[in-house]
Amino acid sequence: LHLILSIAFLLLITGCLNLKQPAVKVDYYQIEYEPMDSPASEPLDVVLGIRNFTISSAYDHDRIVYKEDTFKRQNYYYHRWITNPSAMIKNILLKDLQSSGVYRAVTLIPGGIVWDYEIQGHIHEISESDLGKNWTAVIDLEITLIKTPSTSSIRKVLFQKNYHHSSICEKKEPAAVVAAMSAAVKELSIELQKDIYKAVRDDGLPEKQMGFWRDALLPLALRDGSQGVDYKEGPNLP
Repeated sequence: LHLILSIAFLLLITGCLNLKQPAVKVDYYQIEYEPMDSPASEPLDVVLGIRNFTISSAYDHDRIVYKEDTFKRQNYYYHRWITNPSAMIKNILLKDLQSSGVYRAVTLIPGGIVWDYEIQGHIHEISESDLGKNWTAVIDLEITLIKTPSTSSIRKVLFQKNYHHSSICEKKEPAAVVAAMSAAVKELSIELQKDIYKAVRDDGLPEKQMGFWRDALLPLALRDGSQGVDYKEGPNLP
């Protein structure tokens, strides 16, 4: 009987303590930054498509990962990303590309729009590094840009590149890590947008040059009765 009463008393005390003490709060974080200025670039009449990014298994969850020693990785339990980092980074870059206004459209894959170029991404690392004097936010993203014309089954890789960016945290706390990560992702986005624009623009240059020669030589062909002038092919271009 005494044993039963003792157990009941302990359960009662434990229950009261749990009712009075609030549960530990879990904080969720989102990478964000102020909108970037639209680049003063010539618009390109193409559609970009972005597939869901993949991510290394060590970071394939919502917990913020940190490293205090070489070869070791740990993660916060009460400080987490609001969603899987692969989805969060993809959505941020999608929004930035759409906001640039230099493409006819930027869409998700799969989607209801036919795309001309496909963007694939893989996150190798997204973490807090405590190895140095200061905490640092680190992101390592691999991007592959592929030409995928709707009129052909031929796919052409325009480039594959690793974007490694880091930013020093102002304080040694998770909120400062997220702020630094936001700065790193913004710099990554700026570099990526320049690379994609240049690759797509340069990929379309031969077609533009051919169109120029067609327009220039067509009047000559008509005047000369198309003798000796093949305006469809144009001259040999360097």
